[in-house]
Amino acid sequence: MPGTHPLAALGVACGLVLSAAAASQDPPSDFRTIRSAGLSFDIPATWKQVAPSNQMRKAQIQIAPVDGDSEPAELVLSVFPGGAGGVEANVQRWQRQFADPNGSPPQVDSTKVKGQNVEITRVELSGTYTDPFSGSGPQKNYRLLGAIVPTADAAYFFKLVGPNQTVLSARPGFDAMLKSVRLE
Repeated sequence: MPGTHPLAALGVACGLVLSAAAASQDPPSDFRTIRSAGLSFDIPATWKQVAPSNQMRKAQIQIAPVDGDSEPAELVLSVFPGGAGGVEANVQRWQRQFADPNGSPPQVDSTKVKGQNVEITRVELSGTYTDPFSGSGPQKNYRLLGAIVPTADAAYFFKLVGPNQTVLSARPGFDAMLKSVRLE
């Protein structure tokens, strides 16, 4: 670039390389891409994809327990045409699956985040968890990281549930996954 300082030209070149890297659809090397039900997302390579345990689950992933926890956490992707009642109704449904020390539904931390081409409602709550489908009884000291991706045709639900410490350790991977979500 004539008439420009050499470092300025280097900055432009670096910016172009970084822009090209950001535009790439390849996940970081320590992540892998899952494609399911018209959605793609990147999960940490240490998370184990398993066969869905029922037809309502479009993807199912296990997260190994951290020291001190005896059970793994589980991430499930479900899809419901028409949205299954909307975002707020589903956040409340998740909230009713937990109880605080007084037996009341716990406080919900809810935020909006951006995926690749979708807006996502991210939810977090903790307490004593009662799975409405397993019949396993109340699980003390559990945490949920959830995400709802509403679209014109359906709503996608990510629900990561498990022992508190294991889910807390999975939080950075979950948040990175949400940023990678792309409606195909």
